[in-house]
Amino acid sequence: VGISPLRVTTHEGWHFILKYMFLPIQNLFSRAWGLRHQALKYAIVGGFGFALDYGIFSLLFAILSRTTPFHDATAAVIATTISQVCTAILGFYLNLKWSFKDGGDSATHKKAIRFFVLAGWNYLFSAFAIYFMVHDLHIIPYLAKIIVVAIIVCWNFLLYKFVVYK
Repeated sequence: VGISPLRVTTHEGWHFILKYMFLPIQNLFSRAWGLRHQALKYAIVGGFGFALDYGIFSLLFAILSRTTPFHDATAAVIATTISQVCTAILGFYLNLKWSFKDGGDSATHKKAIRFFVLAGWNYLFSAFAIYFMVHDLHIIPYLAKIIVVAIIVCWNFLLYKFVVYK
């Protein structure tokens, strides 16, 4: 006579909870804790990159919005294009050499391709999101830029870690 699947003892119940619920969560936190130094380096590079990106964006937006007939949304997209290109080049190098340590392998060109494909996606997302926020939602361009960067940061670390710099 077997044990009915509907009748589980307390010991079996705790074993199930431990094995299938608690341990995977514990493993996830353990792996995340192991990435803390790398995540800190990524945050430092990202903070520097954000300061550079936002500084270039702010300067160019201020100039374009005052000296050209462009709508603020168009000026913001032009400014973000230039600021992101500058920041992407620096960000690739710093993340390659420091945050995600290049092992000196010959696949740097493959990493560069993956990085700039992601940078292209980030740019397209930024351009459309900033334009939409400024033009349709009437959010000031400086705040729209911060919101968009915050969204992009959420997926970039994981994509850098497991796709770009693998």
